[in-house]
Amino acid sequence: MNQTFTDFEFLIIDDASKDNSVNKIKPYNDPRIRLVENEKNFGLSKTLNKGIDLANGKYIARIDQDDLSLPKRLERQVKYLEDNPDICVVGTWWKDIDENNNIINNVRLPVEPFECAFSAFASGGFFIGHPCVMFRQREIKSIGGYSEEYEIAQDTHLWFRSLLKGIQFANIPEYLLYYRRHQMQGSNNEQTEKEHNLALANFLSDILLKNIDSFTASLYRPINFNDKFFNSENIENMLQQKSRVLDIYFLKYELSSIKSLRCILKLWESLLPLCTLKNTNRIKILFKNIIFCFKHLKKQLKGSVVFNIPYFIIFFLLLLKLPVAKFISNPIHFFKRVF
Repeated sequence: MNQTFTDFEFLIIDDASKDNSVNKIKPYNDPRIRLVENEKNFGLSKTLNKGIDLANGKYIARIDQDDLSLPKRLERQVKYLEDNPDICVVGTWWKDIDENNNIINNVRLPVEPFECAFSAFASGGFFIGHPCVMFRQREIKSIGGYSEEYEIAQDTHLWFRSLLKGIQFANIPEYLLYYRRHQMQGSNNEQTEKEHNLALANFLSDILLKNIDSFTASLYRPINFNDKFFNSENIENMLQQKSRVLDIYFLKYELSSIKSLRCILKLWESLLPLCTLKNTNRIKILFKNIIFCFKHLKKQLKGSVVFNIPYFIIFFLLLLKLPVAKFISNPIHFFKRVF
C-alpha cells in the first residue's frame, strides 16, 4: 500500500485460509483493495489462474503473502515494461530474509533477455523470481496461464513454456523485494524438486524433439551434480545432450561475439561443480570443461581467427579468474589455485 506507483488494484485472493487472514484485511479502507474469498481451497495454481482472469490491469504483478515489496517496485517495473514493449515478463533482484526480517542473502539473477534464456537452456536454472514478477496479462493469458498439473513448480513450467513460445524475460538489477525463507514454506520440499525436473524434462523434450525423462533432466542441473553423477559415462552423456541444446540456443538467439563470450563464461561457471565430484579425476574433468566451453565459444565467434584471438585470451583469463601477472610471477601458485 506504500508503493510510489499508486494507480493499481490490489487483488487479494484468500484460498480458504484458516489463520484469520481475511479479518486482518477487511479493516483496510482503501478502494484499490479487492478481496476475493475462495469458497474452498483450490490450491495455488488454480488460484493464480483465477487471479489472471479477475485482474483488470494491463500488467499483473504478484507477491506471496509472506514476502515484502519495496516501495519503488511497481514504479520500476511498470516503467521498464512501458520502455521495453518486446519484454513480456520482468523480475527484480531480491534479498532473502528470515522469520525476523533479518537479511540472510542477496540474490542477483540474469538481467538481459538473452542471459535469462541462456540460464534455462544451459543449465535448467532459475532466471526469474516468481514473487517479484510483473508480466503482460494478455500474453500470459494467451498461452494458457499456469498449468494446474503442477502444485508447486507451476511458475517454472510457465516460464519454460513461455521461452518456447518466444516470450522474452528480463530482470531489473535492483533489490526490490524481500523474499521470506523459512522451514514451512511450500517450495522447501521434495515435491518442488520433482516438479522442477519434470518441467525441465518437458522443456528439453520440446527443444530436442525427443522424449527426455525427469532423471535425465535432473542431470542437467548443477545443483544435482553431487547427488546424481556416479561415473564418467553419465557426465559424458549429460555434456553431449547439453551441447545439442546449446547449439539450438545459439542458432535461435544469434548473439554478438561479446554476448556469446558472456554466455560461455556462465556455462563454465555452471560446470565447475563437476570438478568437486568424488571418485573422479578432477584435472581431467577440468580440461574437459575447458575444451567443452572453448568449442562452443569458437562456434559463436564472428570474424577471422586473428580478430577472435582477444576473445580467446579473455575467455581463458576470466575462467581462471587470475591476472596474467600472477602466472608470470608465480606459476606454481597459479596451478595450485587451478587444480
